[in-house]
Amino acid sequence: EAEHVAKCSGTNSHTKLVLGHCYLFESSRKSFPSAKEFCKTAFGQDAIGKLFEPTDMQTFQKVNETANSMLEIESNHHPWIGFERVGSIWKHVSNNDIAAKIHPWSSDFDDSTKEKYLQFFTNRDYWDVESTDSNAIVCELVVNWSRQAKHLEEQVNVMEETTQALSGKVNEIEEHTEAFASFGSY
Repeated sequence: EAEHVAKCSGTNSHTKLVLGHCYLFESSRKSFPSAKEFCKTAFGQDAIGKLFEPTDMQTFQKVNETANSMLEIESNHHPWIGFERVGSIWKHVSNNDIAAKIHPWSSDFDDSTKEKYLQFFTNRDYWDVESTDSNAIVCELVVNWSRQAKHLEEQVNVMEETTQALSGKVNEIEEHTEAFASFGSY
């Protein structure tokens, strides 16, 4: 969570912390493949992003509310959502092995169409198949656990080196103290 807070507390007015996670809201319209690529680097160097992939309704609703206030939506250019059709199943675009867990479809949703991507409506609590080729974007920051572990390992190494250096200094001081004490005995 610290990584999310750090990335969302900077000067970028497009980012917002929602339910402890960092999201980036981009009004410029992009195709789905371009939006997917944009999100990978949207949070800057040493950070990984992905298209917004809600896994529960509370997250979907809160990010949706935030998107409604932060994005400049033009008529039907609603933000992409990170799911794509794989065969007849809607799956997470970041990992096509995981099927969508929530399905807040619009009342007139027609799953018989062969549209491949989904968009969500920022003024309503549902999503639908794409209606345009370019839409606004909501990205979410992905916690890179391997990078976090490497960072912690580096910190431990620095602390061990500092401890060894201090231990060496303590030994030096003790030796000098003994040497000075022996001069006083003469």
